[in-house]
Amino acid sequence: MTRQVFETLVEHDRGFAVVPRLAAGAERSADGRTWTLTLREGIRFHDGTTLNARAVVFNFERGRELERYRELLAPGGTSLITAVAAPDERTVVFTLRSAFGPFLATLALPSFAIVSPRSVTDDPEGWMLSGSRGAAGTGPFEARPGGWQRGRQVSLERSPGHWDRDAQGRGLPYLDRVTFRVVPETATRLAELRGGTLDLLRELTAPDAQAIAGNPNLALLPRPPSGVLSLGIGSAVRPFDRVEVRRALALAIDRPAIAQSAQGGDTKAASQFVVPGMLGYDESVTDFQRPDETIARRLLSDAGYPRGFDTELWFAPADGDPEHRRIAEAIAADLLRSGIRAQLRTTDPATLALDSQQHRLPLYLAEHRTRTGDPDELLSSLFVAQPVEGPGWSNPQVTALMRYARAEPSEAKRAELYKQISKIVQVEVPRIPLFHSQRPLAVTKKVRGVVPRALGLESFARVTLGR
Repeated sequence: MTRQVFETLVEHDRGFAVVPRLAAGAERSADGRTWTLTLREGIRFHDGTTLNARAVVFNFERGRELERYRELLAPGGTSLITAVAAPDERTVVFTLRSAFGPFLATLALPSFAIVSPRSVTDDPEGWMLSGSRGAAGTGPFEARPGGWQRGRQVSLERSPGHWDRDAQGRGLPYLDRVTFRVVPETATRLAELRGGTLDLLRELTAPDAQAIAGNPNLALLPRPPSGVLSLGIGSAVRPFDRVEVRRALALAIDRPAIAQSAQGGDTKAASQFVVPGMLGYDESVTDFQRPDETIARRLLSDAGYPRGFDTELWFAPADGDPEHRRIAEAIAADLLRSGIRAQLRTTDPATLALDSQQHRLPLYLAEHRTRTGDPDELLSSLFVAQPVEGPGWSNPQVTALMRYARAEPSEAKRAELYKQISKIVQVEVPRIPLFHSQRPLAVTKKVRGVVPRALGLESFARVTLGR
């Protein structure tokens, strides 16, 4: 929703490439510690004030005082940005504590959108609350007083002075108003979409998508994948501390069949954790491990488990979405054929996340999505969240490669470092990628111009409504 009101200096295209938005261009110093961004000319905030370099500096100086911003750019509380300067009206210079390859990808997060300084200083306590007198951005739609009805909906109005134009030079957006409604119940959402009182649904579950697929008045709009569903392995829990056992798991599971049953269409099993289209995706790797029950049994026997063993497989069932249960059942059935007897266990998502981070669970389903579209964020959350000397799987070489990649200015060199990490993970099997996940959009046939984005930050500036 905020994507419609506030804009970032750069943004992601439909996939993971970073492209200009409020900034027309960006240049990096040779050592990767200084970034110089040049702003577009003639852009105004909704309150009539001018977007200039001083306004950008205001946003980041304010942001550097907020815990949320510090944590986004530098876990541990020390800001990666040491200085933000405005040498002239259109130039913003960021000085970093150290080189940070994902810097532009991080600037594209909605958290770093540029807000009118006047809207903040005129209403410091309420500008971002439902009683705001006017939270001014530069986006195609405006938030006006009374438009936010807490717990029900937010209505945004067309911004008549929006700076962007279409290919024919016509002003954007096309629509006069966009309303975001809160409809908690799945059945109600689907019924309203079929009835035409809703025009678009986001984040569809697999059963929702199946229910919509056969309706001639509705359309599914697939997003490029932005995450990976994987089988997490508690490497601190015996016998999964043995690499032979972890490899046996990967060989025992028919991942292509699971990907097909869960996602349908032409979905393939993930060959790696890096998402297709992302920096560091290795086109030469076509399979993580090819299913082979015979070799799986041999590895278990070599590890001292000729008759297999008993274990638990944990998952968190989502409301109204049996997908994870079906996947867990399929995995358990595959493992049983190789002699591994996995009892299914369920819990809530928060408990599952905590227990897996603390290495309490033997096996568990986990979905990881990227916010920045950069492999640094995705792989860090998967493989280097714990200290090298801590419990569970860790690999000093992977930790070092991640550190080098983060500080490497060259995108080509960063890509090669991430490919090295993928190969190590493929050998040591700290977890098993199942498939790259995506949640489609659903629209009525009268909706035109919606372009789904991998990271879910769709703009409605070019959307129109037909009949």
